[in-house]
Amino acid sequence: MTAPSAPARRALVGPLRRVGAPILVVLAALCALLSVFAIWANRQAVEDAGWRATSEQITSDPDVQQALARYLVDELYANVDLAALVEKTLPKSLDALAIPATGALRGLIERGAGDALRHPRVQGLLEQALVDAHATAVRILREQGATIETGDGTVILNLQQVLIGVAEQVGIDGKLLTSLPADTGRIELLRSDQLRSAQTGLRLLERLAVVMPLLTVALLAAALWVADRRRRETLRLAGLAFLVAALAVPVLRTWTGNLVIDAIDPSPTYLTAARDAWDISTAMLVEAGQALGLYAILILVGTTLLGPTRLAHATRAKLRRICAPQIAYPLAALIVVGLVWWSPTAGLRRPAIAVTLIALLLIGLEVSRRQIIREALAAGAWPPRGGELSVADVGEAVTARLKTLTHRQPDRLAELERAHRLHDDGVLSDEEFAAEKRRILGGD
Repeated sequence: MTAPSAPARRALVGPLRRVGAPILVVLAALCALLSVFAIWANRQAVEDAGWRATSEQITSDPDVQQALARYLVDELYANVDLAALVEKTLPKSLDALAIPATGALRGLIERGAGDALRHPRVQGLLEQALVDAHATAVRILREQGATIETGDGTVILNLQQVLIGVAEQVGIDGKLLTSLPADTGRIELLRSDQLRSAQTGLRLLERLAVVMPLLTVALLAAALWVADRRRRETLRLAGLAFLVAALAVPVLRTWTGNLVIDAIDPSPTYLTAARDAWDISTAMLVEAGQALGLYAILILVGTTLLGPTRLAHATRAKLRRICAPQIAYPLAALIVVGLVWWSPTAGLRRPAIAVTLIALLLIGLEVSRRQIIREALAAGAWPPRGGELSVADVGEAVTARLKTLTHRQPDRLAELERAHRLHDDGVLSDEEFAAEKRRILGGD
């Protein structure tokens, strides 16, 4: 079986490149979207610092405080004989009014409980209860053998100390709370029969948070390699795909929130608090989506400035002076220092992600600088007045000069073959290809 000829191979490879690069870009955008959710969930579910910050915000939310005050008052009324306490304060002849009076005081006690939850001591107890429950859950899910507050594998949010603190703040004698039932103020977060599924989910989540960003970069690099001469167009397509992924984040956040809240099925009394808690806990998800959108916009701006439009050419011409190495490299270093110090996105506060992003940025700046230099050399405008050439710039200058000195009438057959290759790769349209053939055959 004979090997296919060069034109046949080009006819086969050209369409594959035109189709393969966009497919890889779409896959990279999907992986970027999954990365946003995986990294957010990993930070919220595993990292103590992220959970502690979220807990502080949730416990400070007015709707959450109101819902929690109502729950704690329900627990007080269910487990403490408040009627007996009221009865002690009434004259003997009014003992029959103790129970109605206790019911009438409920609204006042709820308002007092809401005020108590804003007290620093009670807030500290509540935040500590949330942090302890989170730490216990993570230890169990990682199979580290912890059994504190878990019973037979059940994770409990213990609000009993918070209940006592609230009761004391509203004036209830603490002695009445010393014999509370063991299950008072305890909310079941994870049942033992859910443990294995939760452990599997956590392991998967931790792996996705590492694998998905790496896969995104690998797919994008593969797309650029496959694109060959259409790399700028492919990178611009990646910018658009990443921007769509970023816009999908808030939509998916709302949709996922509705699913989670419906699964919890809170009573109408606690629905607003549940939505507030979801919005607070997904605030980092929104930030990650915004960061992805910012990166996409930077890609689009960069590929536009490197494009063939008049505005892009004019902009590059104005940037020639800062492309001189004695200006470009210190400026790039200043940009890196500024980004590290400012850290406008969460990714830049993570060493591994920050190194990757800064490396990609520096590669993009260097590619842009070299293109501007090549165009300036072709126009005889390099180096700029007062500028100096680096070793790489000298190479560019020598190459451009050799091309000028050795310029000769090209072989028509080679020119035709080149035009065919550009047409097969999609660089030339049918009309442009026909015009190029007429030029070559006519010797223009």
